[in-house]
Amino acid sequence: MARVLTLDNVNVEGKTVLVRVDINCPMDPATNTFLDDTRIKAILPTLNQLSKAKVIILAHQSRPGKNDFTSTLGHSRELGRLLGRQIKWVDDIYGSKAMEAIEQLQDGQILMLNNVRMDEQEVSVTGDFTTMSRRKWSKRYQELLIYLLTMLLHALIAPLPLSPDSLTKYHVLLVN
Repeated sequence: MARVLTLDNVNVEGKTVLVRVDINCPMDPATNTFLDDTRIKAILPTLNQLSKAKVIILAHQSRPGKNDFTSTLGHSRELGRLLGRQIKWVDDIYGSKAMEAIEQLQDGQILMLNNVRMDEQEVSVTGDFTTMSRRKWSKRYQELLIYLLTMLLHALIAPLPLSPDSLTKYHVLLVN
């Protein structure tokens, strides 16, 4: 059986890492303020462990058509307030603005990409895991994701699947 790597097993100092986090928070639709920031607070220890890496955060907030569907700009501001430092934000997910912002990251900086669910490819298929795993990604989307993963990243960090600790425990996939 393969061993699952965690942040305790790898050195990501000076590396560029993509962190997929669940910071979907209940929001007041009238004011767009967070009603509960527990999920944002839950990723603080992980981000602190990555303090010497170039960190890219990929997250979502709700789904298109819902009252609390919004960009991740507010999340980046709240995260910055909680960490006591600036979190960069880009109004892009994988386009030229995102790529440029990623390439300009310095060690110790954090960049939050916009709400991944603003991309129709992310929300175009619903259903069970089997249906979703057979998703037909557009050729352009595939090319951009492959480029991002192979040219810019050293590691992908994601929650441990089906774990009661999925908000605080992550596994690591080394890319380069």
